[in-house]
Amino acid sequence: MKKTILISLGMLLFFNSLYSQLYNDGAQVTIQENALVHIQGDFINQGGEIANSGLIEIGGNWENTVITNPLTPGIGTIQLVGASQLVGGDFPTLFNDILIQDNQNVTLSSNIGIGNSININNGIIELNQKVLHILNPLPSAMSVSNGGVRAETSDSYGFLRWDIGEQEGQLYQIPFLNNNGTAIPTDFEVTQAGVDNMGYVLFSTYGTEEDNSPLPDGITNIEIDGDNSGTALVDRYWIVDAIDYTSVPLATSGFTYDASNEIGGSNNISQSDLETLNWNSDLASWETITDNNV
Repeated sequence: MKKTILISLGMLLFFNSLYSQLYNDGAQVTIQENALVHIQGDFINQGGEIANSGLIEIGGNWENTVITNPLTPGIGTIQLVGASQLVGGDFPTLFNDILIQDNQNVTLSSNIGIGNSININNGIIELNQKVLHILNPLPSAMSVSNGGVRAETSDSYGFLRWDIGEQEGQLYQIPFLNNNGTAIPTDFEVTQAGVDNMGYVLFSTYGTEEDNSPLPDGITNIEIDGDNSGTALVDRYWIVDAIDYTSVPLATSGFTYDASNEIGGSNNISQSDLETLNWNSDLASWETITDNNV
């Protein structure tokens, strides 16, 4: 029989679960400021709010199966300390701070949100066709000392969503990795703020198959100027899409490409052969970028 566990800690404590899994199935779990709760195995939340003002270390998977927000937003840190972990469950979870380190590989099993900050220190987040949602509009909300985010899977991709809103003069770096583990970051520097503080930007990247597939969602062809026969081999797509803006932000973007594990191998790309193109969803066609409007 599953047990309800109620923890109220008023001073620095070390709680080491002796069980392979820790369940919360109804009661509120309270971890007070400066308290540490260490769970060797899985933490499965099946009901009840977790009021975390301290630090919860999880060695196994985090699984949330309730639709209500399980973690009190705005306070508390979750530190993932297992070698290979799943984070998600049946419903999204809004974390406050997440810390990932020590050669960890974290795979999302549902969309998750980060209310304040995410710190990756020698770890990898596999988006697994899910959304990593950063609500804090400042670039400091994501800190990476080593490792990064892998958006691509074998047949699709996930998104990093950043609620940038009306920020201006800020440089965002998305620490993408390819399947070979090579860093291929995307830079996004806002030179003029968008209009509507509810606006956000979606970022993704993934390699293609030999026939340039799969096309990104919403893209119907790879023809350039109506001439598909002249289209070069596409090894990788990048997606930068501003959503829910009355007027989208103006920004400059920089993309890092590494051909070491792409389908064509080393293609000896020269800068003179590169052309900056943007997909015009209204015209369902590609167009040359003539300004820095996303």
